[in-house]
Amino acid sequence: MNTSHELISLTALAVANSRAFSDIPYAQEILAAAKKIEKTKEQPDSAKFFGFKEVAPSYEARYKLVNKLLLESRQEQVLEIAAGLSPRGIYLASQIPIKYVEMDLPGLISTKRRILEKVRKDLPPNFHLESGNALDLKDLEAAARNFDKNKEIAIVNEGLLRYLNFDEKSVVAKNVHSLLSTFGGVWITPDITLKKGLAKENKSISIIKNTKKAIGIDINQNAFENQDEAKEFFERLGFNVEVHSFLEVENELVSPAKLKISKEKVREMIGQWVVFVMKPKKSVEITYFPHGTTFDNEKKLLTGLSQGKLSALDAIGNTSLVRLEKNIFAKLEFLNPSGSMKDRVAKEIILQAEKKGLLNRKKTVLEVSGGNMGISLAMICREKDYKCEIILPNHAGERAAALVRKHGGKVIMANDFFEAEKLAEEMLKKHPEKYFYADQSKNSATITANKKFGKEILKQFGKKIDFFVAASGTGGTICGVSMELKKFFPEMQAIAVLPEEKTGIAGVYSFEKSHKTRILEKCGGLIDKKVVVSDRTAFAEAKKIRKKFGFCVGPTSGMNYNAAKKLGGNIIIVFADSSERYEALC
Repeated sequence: MNTSHELISLTALAVANSRAFSDIPYAQEILAAAKKIEKTKEQPDSAKFFGFKEVAPSYEARYKLVNKLLLESRQEQVLEIAAGLSPRGIYLASQIPIKYVEMDLPGLISTKRRILEKVRKDLPPNFHLESGNALDLKDLEAAARNFDKNKEIAIVNEGLLRYLNFDEKSVVAKNVHSLLSTFGGVWITPDITLKKGLAKENKSISIIKNTKKAIGIDINQNAFENQDEAKEFFERLGFNVEVHSFLEVENELVSPAKLKISKEKVREMIGQWVVFVMKPKKSVEITYFPHGTTFDNEKKLLTGLSQGKLSALDAIGNTSLVRLEKNIFAKLEFLNPSGSMKDRVAKEIILQAEKKGLLNRKKTVLEVSGGNMGISLAMICREKDYKCEIILPNHAGERAAALVRKHGGKVIMANDFFEAEKLAEEMLKKHPEKYFYADQSKNSATITANKKFGKEILKQFGKKIDFFVAASGTGGTICGVSMELKKFFPEMQAIAVLPEEKTGIAGVYSFEKSHKTRILEKCGGLIDKKVVVSDRTAFAEAKKIRKKFGFCVGPTSGMNYNAAKKLGGNIIIVFADSSERYEALC
């Protein structure tokens, strides 16, 4: 989600402008204080992008209906996530005996604190501001430490989900479900953006176009087709859903009279929108959709699983592509079912071997791996009922070995890669009939899998790509993906991110060592530039990514992010794996 970490976001300021035409308490004061904050080039006047007068009745109705439903829930503890510049918390905390916690990204919370200090000399003692990201359950749990665990809570968000893709919506929903399962209570959100409603709103002002222009997010792409689809989405994630129309508060609106908007026009405007009031289902088993699936194919996956036709292999790929900074986009490969991008290559190697008759039930899959490939192969072999033996160098670590064993694979440890490869050669020479050697560094399936990966990026991104940045191990990712991207963007530069010569990060090598792989011998010419990032920086950046964006990733992701920050233009980077296999990040 692309929101300023330092200043008021355009969307938050636009909503504050819209509320100024209502009688919402503190709305005028908060807007006046907000306007005194110095703007930067990245924070132009929101009026140039959003016609807040035209949508003022919608934002007023949204605010008032959420308040109405919140008070009707009779909860004494409220957590508002992505609170922005809403005056709700400070007003309710000062008017009724309610403990109110607002959580938002650090920059926005800092800004709001400065604004509220101008609005009131003393903040209510039962009102709290907390920094955090709704995509990170640990941040939500930290904010909830302000509450009495013996009392239920209400969780509110207004203007968050419409800017998130469906995978991100799922993460927030699961995080909220987890918190409510601990405390009990209710989730109230008007963020049920429907494409039909956007189409009607867009007749008067180009909300979709201007939002994308202003903050780079296509809210139409993130919208539900209809209300039934939205309801089904949250029900599958374990919620009972109660629907309330904005029309419930139409007689309480004051902005239409101030702006001379007819009653008929107001009804047409707000009649498209609803608020969902949701509670976790009792004794419910939440349907699990393996990481990597998208909302578009969840129905297909669910049907296939119920008929026994689909497995974890069907969840590989289709990972989210998210914006980190204004021009940096990350492919979330840790969302693949085993936790890394190597699932793509492992799947392609096994399927091609079967097709060519190289692999059958009598053979054992053998591979030398720094960790991720071994884990991926072990997972797929378990799904397809093959035996699997993985040779790991000691620096891969016990966590990687444990994950291979968890998936049913046999682990053989070696002192280093040289010894591991020598051991594999000896095993193949001694028992050629027993083993199928995956050999990812020489197998053409590695390039095939990554070319498919490149096509997936092109389909998702849909605009010019200036740089593709990826850490290099076998070279399969940087070469295979770049082959596809450069077909459409010949001027694009492929940046290989490499570690120091003596690295402690399993699976990546200095360029001199990497270049010995068959893949880089064949297509290393696709690489335009090599960037070296130290181990220390890699791990430090991975920790920053978790704190800043809520993604728990490994050190190669830190390497890629560090290299990307020094570039301009549209940049695609890879978040290759999760942090679970790195002791220093757990």
